[in-house]
Amino acid sequence: DLTVEPNALCVRTSRASGEALRVATAGEPSVIRVTALDACGNGVMSTAGDRFDVFLWDVKRGRRVNPRDPRLPRAHSSTYDRHGDDAMSGVCGRPCILELEGCWQPHSVHELTYSCDLAGRFDLWIQYTDPTGVHRPLEVASPSQLEVVPNRADARGSSLLPEGSFGQMLAASPTLTAGAELIVGVRVADRFG
Repeated sequence: DLTVEPNALCVRTSRASGEALRVATAGEPSVIRVTALDACGNGVMSTAGDRFDVFLWDVKRGRRVNPRDPRLPRAHSSTYDRHGDDAMSGVCGRPCILELEGCWQPHSVHELTYSCDLAGRFDLWIQYTDPTGVHRPLEVASPSQLEVVPNRADARGSSLLPEGSFGQMLAASPTLTAGAELIVGVRVADRFG
């Protein structure tokens, strides 16, 4: 009997799928499925020391979101990290976190679940790190144009605006006469601002 084993994972033939390559909702889990294949198209399972990572390039700000820069939000988390909990100050002074978990499923599928709390347009890169520590992007999926849409409106991220009669009234006196007109401006946002 002859047994033929799959070769090493190939970043050219492996593929990624899932709506989370194109669109996600801020703060909600999104799933990408990576089908790990060798150069001949055979399914490959995990070997000790290999992993997948996700990186984001912030299109609006024109830079990679990098955890080594404390002025920027965390946007890279290894599948070995359960949660990206060293959040840094982001938009409106709120923490911006990309959380990432990964696990192998049957049929050579590696499932990446991520959650990003910063809404906007990003280039999403999936990177494979082999057991020797060599990093390579998954070629058929990197980069993907990702739009993270705001979550539903939430009072925790919304705020009153100083414009209008409300701001003028507070500046003059915190007392309002019954029957007086009051105009309030509200900046409606999701819980991340």
